Amino acid sequence: MITFVVGHIVWSFGSPIAVIESCVPTRADRPWLERPGLIAMAIIYLSGAIFFSYQLVVAVGFHASAFQLIMVVLAIVAAVVAALLLPCRRRSTAERGDARSTGRSAPPPWLIGPVSLALLLGYVLVLDQWGWVGVALGSAALALLGLILIIFSRRPGWGQAHILAAAGGALLTYAIIAFWVNPEHVSRSELILGRGATLLGMLALLIFAAVRFHRAARVPEERAE
Repeated sequence: MITFVVGHIVWSFGSPIAVIESCVPTRADRPWLERPGLIAMAIIYLSGAIFFSYQLVVAVGFHASAFQLIMVVLAIVAAVVAALLLPCRRRSTAERGDARSTGRSAPPPWLIGPVSLALLLGYVLVLDQWGWVGVALGSAALALLGLILIIFSRRPGWGQAHILAAAGGALLTYAIIAFWVNPEHVSRSELILGRGATLLGMLALLIFAAVRFHRAARVPEERAE
């Protein structure tokens, strides 16, 4: 459950959205979907959930215990409640940068990226190792990253560049791990070629997003001058 939920939240949804928002910074603070779009996405997501439930559970004859079912339901309810309790309004980058605080400012984006990469690498590498000890260590790494991002995102100076750095660290985590994962059982040279092309493409996308964001950030400054 941890692998699926965290994997989809961080790598399927959160990180790609953060990168695309940086590619189109003028629309980064606007909602992507109205009510019809949300309904359509909910239907698509539920359809996918039903399909994969059949493929991974029903087709293989897996039967969850009562305890497992209860824990899954509780996790779903907790996630929904947490989402509904989050603030509805997102502050713009400018508002975050202009926020007054007696505390210290946010660290530079170049520091957030490596921290995100290191902790998520730790999470992925130990989660399936050593049984519950690995689960505990992986969860601790994930919780630490979440705490760091929550604390620093509330400080003045935090902006879209930091969000892009955190998302980039997450995406690079899977790009790096992919060199040691070979489910297709291809040759080593084919594996390196394919994974290398993916890594280069991801780096190019992150650089493009950073350039787009910094160009958009310079426009208000030039107009002010």
